[in-house]
Amino acid sequence: MGALVYAAFSAYAHQLQHENPTRCFWMKMPVHYVHHKYGMWHHNFGLAVDWWDHVFGTYKLVDWLTEEELNRPQRGYLELRWW
Repeated sequence: MGALVYAAFSAYAHQLQHENPTRCFWMKMPVHYVHHKYGMWHHNFGLAVDWWDHVFGTYKLVDWLTEEELNRPQRGYLELRWW
């Protein structure tokens, strides 16, 4: 049951970071979004949490909040496109 809940949360967090990264309130920065935005192929691999990046030394803090993110329309936590 725990694995199923974690898989669902990971899928949700992954999609949220692609579509509305400012809504990931449980992380200092949305690591998966930053991983793709800045081409950080050796850093910030987390999908749902950033704990493992801290454990394995792959966490790299960057100033990610730019005009692009600030100007995105604010959508709800459940307004995600799954297809």
